[in-house]
Amino acid sequence: MKPKVKTFIQTFIFLAIGIFLIFWFLNKLSPAERAEIWQYFREANPLWLIVAMIVGVFSHIFRALRWNLLIESVATKPNVKNTFWAVMVGYLVNYAVPRLGEITRCAVLGKKEKIPVDTVLGTMISERLFDMLCYVIIFVLAFIALTAKMMAFLDNYQTPSFISWNFALIVLLALIALFVAYKLWRRHKPTSKLGQKISASIRRFIDGGKSIINLKKKWLFILYSILIWVCYLLMTYIAFLTIDATYHLPLDAAFAVLALGTIGMLIIQGGIGVYPIIVSQVLLLYGIDKVGGYSLGWISWTIQTVIVLILGLIGFIILSQKKNHEQVPNITE
Repeated sequence: MKPKVKTFIQTFIFLAIGIFLIFWFLNKLSPAERAEIWQYFREANPLWLIVAMIVGVFSHIFRALRWNLLIESVATKPNVKNTFWAVMVGYLVNYAVPRLGEITRCAVLGKKEKIPVDTVLGTMISERLFDMLCYVIIFVLAFIALTAKMMAFLDNYQTPSFISWNFALIVLLALIALFVAYKLWRRHKPTSKLGQKISASIRRFIDGGKSIINLKKKWLFILYSILIWVCYLLMTYIAFLTIDATYHLPLDAAFAVLALGTIGMLIIQGGIGVYPIIVSQVLLLYGIDKVGGYSLGWISWTIQTVIVLILGLIGFIILSQKKNHEQVPNITE
């Protein structure tokens, strides 16, 4: 199968799944519940919506600054403004074609800054691998924090107490299985194509980790990484303030939504359809009914999407200009 055809099919399938989930979930709601969701949208506080968007923009600025540190370690330091717009272009393309945005942002930045695309791609891989590590840490922390809430939630429905022990046993067995698989993998070198691909991924992961370790400004890199996730967390929490149903929720609820909602963003481009459903299910643990949780999910998704659509399109226009000295909005240096 040709790569373009394969990419089109993958994109269509994931988009179709997202749209199906939207209609599937809405179909489960009564007309009154659907009307309530629309009312939440109409009454959402515009001030908090704007504040959430501003915080979201700052997360992308910190990402551009962090990416520049990686590029600077292997090539000429790019203009941060161009790096920022390349990041936004990448996010926009990802909404249309999953994973293509990562290549696109490297290509447009490399062309604009006259840096070999392969070099920029290497730094992007390092950045994404570090993001993966950060997310795993956040997910594990959220998983531990939510275990007690999930058990309490199940107890309210008179679920047998032995489930908690089975749950803990499953987690323990999964960890043991992963450890054994890793040991077997180290002992036997893979020869199949799949094995070689996995080995190559592991090698890239190790190389990416080494490039980060060799950074001159390691602590600044870590600081930017923390600030990125702090902005994500604040943007989620501020979204709570936009409607009455979630206005009272604590910060740890935003942390749970961030950790689990990100899964929706990863499996479907832009999280369309699936992100609001995940958010609604997470907020059930905090006593929010499915209508309020689903409404909040769509509001949070809309905030993120509007940022990407507007700034991504602006980035396309700016980076398509031939000269670096043409007028570009000043982000930061």
